[in-house]
Amino acid sequence: MQHRFILLAALTFACEDKEDDSGTAATTSGGTTTATTSGGTTSGGTTSGGTTSGGTTSGGTTTGGTTTGGTTTGGPTSGGTSGLPGLSHAVDIQPIWNKNCVVCHEPNDWGGPSAGLDLTDGYAAMVQVDATTNGVKLPLVAPGSPQNSFVIYKLSDTQAKVGDARGNPMPPPGTGEPFTPLAQPDLDKIAQWIINGANP
Repeated sequence: MQHRFILLAALTFACEDKEDDSGTAATTSGGTTTATTSGGTTSGGTTSGGTTSGGTTSGGTTTGGTTTGGTTTGGPTSGGTSGLPGLSHAVDIQPIWNKNCVVCHEPNDWGGPSAGLDLTDGYAAMVQVDATTNGVKLPLVAPGSPQNSFVIYKLSDTQAKVGDARGNPMPPPGTGEPFTPLAQPDLDKIAQWIINGANP
């Protein structure tokens, strides 16, 4: 999207360069760009056609759209998960643990939750709680920092990178079976929830 607005700004400047001898900029018909040049300054230039409307170029700065001074505002952040604002653990993340993890990570009759991690309340169990795996010096969830959250490594089968060379990924594969990660939308939610500050 940012590239598109940069392209629109470039097209506006190209129209400025096509002035005739009378000092009036060339006009592009077809509902795309109309601009008038007076004294070397472009004013009243409007770009329409489905993307930006009301954009005026003056002194080389595009305003009225989404790009101002080369900075895009109001658009989504790249990375694929920025469309998930306002995530909370109770509404968005606990249901993921309930569906995929609690069957093992809950108090039970055969020795308590797996690895001592009770995910019936995942927020209390993981947020700013240090991992108990030997050699791992990370919290399970570090608010705002997925790269420092051990749960991200366990869910992506990259736990060996942070010192858990012998541990299983989560959820663990069956004997002789390949690792099957959580569904991608669930992984996206968990990562974005952490990025957003791991809200309760």
